[in-house]
Amino acid sequence: MSKTEHIHISTRCLRYLREHNPLPVIGFLIPIAHLIAVRGLSRGILFMFVLPALFATALIQKTENASAIIASYVFLFLITIGVVLGKLPNVFPNLGGRFSDLPPQHDRSLSWYLLCYLAFGFSVAPVIWFADNLRRHRQGKTTELAKFTCWLGLAAELIFTPMVAILAVTEMGLWPIF
Repeated sequence: MSKTEHIHISTRCLRYLREHNPLPVIGFLIPIAHLIAVRGLSRGILFMFVLPALFATALIQKTENASAIIASYVFLFLITIGVVLGKLPNVFPNLGGRFSDLPPQHDRSLSWYLLCYLAFGFSVAPVIWFADNLRRHRQGKTTELAKFTCWLGLAAELIFTPMVAILAVTEMGLWPIF
């Protein structure tokens, strides 16, 4: 199978998933319903947690960028896992401790959500955005950013991504795993 045929098949699979898959909506609704049940509905919850998940859901439906679609699926899957991780204190036993006014189960879930939002907001999404703009420059298409800005952004991500990883391991309690 040639590379062109492989890309064509991958594109068709992503298009089918985007048009017929209820998982993005489920992956959006479960953690959001959990958050609203735990913290109530407020502007802070809407701005910090609902809008990014809604953006990821919409991105799956609207974009042609395979990397953005896959990253959105992973993001929605990971925040959905937060509901389960709150109930499993043996997995990431040090996770939590950020929201002392909540029961431990909800504290663990909210800490996981916060970690997912930090990782995707400061590491994954910018890399996809800068790399996609560079790819479009190479193809001669119109872009949102100049080449220099893309390269500068990717260089900055070489600093931010390890910082987020260190934060996840040391401050957010992702070590030890069991």
